[in-house]
Amino acid sequence: MTTESLAQSCLRKAEARLGFLAHLLESRDYSDVIREAQEAVEVTPMVRGIAAGHGIKRAIVKRQMLGRRRPGFDG
Repeated sequence: MTTESLAQSCLRKAEARLGFLAHLLESRDYSDVIREAQEAVEVTPMVRGIAAGHGIKRAIVKRQMLGRRRPGFDG
C-alpha cells in the first residue's frame, strides 16, 4: 500500500464516520456520537503526516487548532 492510497483510505474512513454521525445525532444516540467522533479525529494525525510527507502544508494554523475565543464569548 502506498502512502497515497493509505491517505485516501483514511479519508474515506473519516468521511464514512462523519456521515454516520449525522444518523446517530438524528437518533439521539449521543454516546455513540462521541465514540465515532473520536474515531474520526484519531485518523487526522495520520492524514496530516502523510500530507506533510508529500509537501502539503497544513491549512489550519496552530491557534485555530488550539481554539480561540469567539467574539462576544465571555466563557
